[in-house]
Amino acid sequence: MQKEINPKRYSIFGRRILLAIIAFSSGAAIMIIELAGNRIIAPIFGNTLYTWTGLIGIILLAMSGGYYFGGWVADKKPSYLVLAHYILVAGIYTIIIPFLHKAADTYFVRTSIIWGPAIASIVLFTIPAFLLGSVTPFTVRLTSRLSEDKHVGISSGYIGMFSILGSVIGTFGTGFLLLPKIGVWEIFLATGTILSFMAMVVYLCFLSTPIKKILGAAVVFFTISLLLFLMFTSKPVPPSYILFDKTNFYHRILVFRGPTLANGDFIKTIKLDNAVEGAQYDKSHDIVLASQKYWRLAKAYCPEIKRALFLGGGSFSMPEALSSAYPGAEVEVVEIDPEVIEVGKRFFRLDNYRNVRPIAADARRYLRQSRGRYDLIFGDAYHGVRTIPPHLVTLEFFHLARQKLAEDGVYMMNIINAAEGEKAELFLSIIKTVSEVFEYVYVYAVYPNDLKRVQNIIIVACPKSQDSGSIMARNIQDSKLSRLLDTYISPEKYNPSEYPFFTDNYNPVEYILARQATRN
Repeated sequence: MQKEINPKRYSIFGRRILLAIIAFSSGAAIMIIELAGNRIIAPIFGNTLYTWTGLIGIILLAMSGGYYFGGWVADKKPSYLVLAHYILVAGIYTIIIPFLHKAADTYFVRTSIIWGPAIASIVLFTIPAFLLGSVTPFTVRLTSRLSEDKHVGISSGYIGMFSILGSVIGTFGTGFLLLPKIGVWEIFLATGTILSFMAMVVYLCFLSTPIKKILGAAVVFFTISLLLFLMFTSKPVPPSYILFDKTNFYHRILVFRGPTLANGDFIKTIKLDNAVEGAQYDKSHDIVLASQKYWRLAKAYCPEIKRALFLGGGSFSMPEALSSAYPGAEVEVVEIDPEVIEVGKRFFRLDNYRNVRPIAADARRYLRQSRGRYDLIFGDAYHGVRTIPPHLVTLEFFHLARQKLAEDGVYMMNIINAAEGEKAELFLSIIKTVSEVFEYVYVYAVYPNDLKRVQNIIIVACPKSQDSGSIMARNIQDSKLSRLLDTYISPEKYNPSEYPFFTDNYNPVEYILARQATRN
């Protein structure tokens, strides 16, 4: 005969399940806030080491304070209602994070790229991280009380297990599902709403009278409903010149159109986070940005191009121009963000060039796995003056690039830096690193008469000697190419001898960029 469930035993079991769900949810919420948080501050400061360091450091600091505070309060007043208060306030604050970000955006822009991410994280994430951090010791204390504190160790392990599992699910769920599928605003709204309704469930379970239960639930429900209504109605409506605006795991992708030109044409520009990555005329096939015209140097150094690889997509102007100049060439473009490729097809005529094949992958990983050799490899995966993928400027990477070049192949790269002065540190280390791998290196600058100016610098690296005088002579008939060749920078104008090589082991790229950004 089946035994009847002991009511007291059932209550303890139900409470253990509820506390496990709370611990799981708070662990997941912290990781969701952290990962989604990077996507709202990266457009301001760049997706750099300093952005991640400031964000992670502040959240961990807030959580550590929350752990202590939660444990202290739990010993003083181990109440389910106090726990519900923590969760509710954390949920409400999470809902308003996008609004706070919008309100403080102008202030954040004026802060340092070194300490700015930490300041933004203090404003946006400290309170929810502190309160959600306090949930773990509080739930441990309440779980331990269910056994009259006879199994403190088991209670701690039980809650800790669910909290960490929640963090794991929150991490993978945000990276693989939430960020690729929905907007960052919606992620914060959904996370805050779930936390708030969880607090409402606790109120319904533990408020003493039916009237209090109904009033407590009603207050939470209407507060959250009002906040959601205000947040959705205050969400900014993009102006008409914004053609596309979406934040995903990699970037905030912004496509906008410029003013109409005298000939009736206009310019479409793509911006990734805080850096312009390319532009294109709507009708004309001429290249807009001066730096992107330098792909033509490939004609001078490698006249026969049958296979080319571009590392970085942007507006896809350079691979499209090369494809037009060499209709029989196979052109591959590696772009880490799949959505940038879709934007290229939608706004930048990428689908019109059948011999241009875009690939969604990390540049170095793809280059290592690629088969065959290339006549031209063009490194253009460097986002503005703040964000350079460190693994694409090391000695090991340049060795890999050389291995993948044909016998007469050329490696080219475009960086933004000065060629002389205190803001030339990055360029000089890169040129020293490239020169260690390639015997012949040639440098061009968009503004060759002002080398202390931060500007686009194009580096051409060849395994074989290319005399600049003979190159100029045989390309004199191509006026556009001749003008680019005139921007050649003689090696006597820069001296990288005192600067370090970049290697996979030692690579302070982001530190150099941040230090340069603080100089006037």
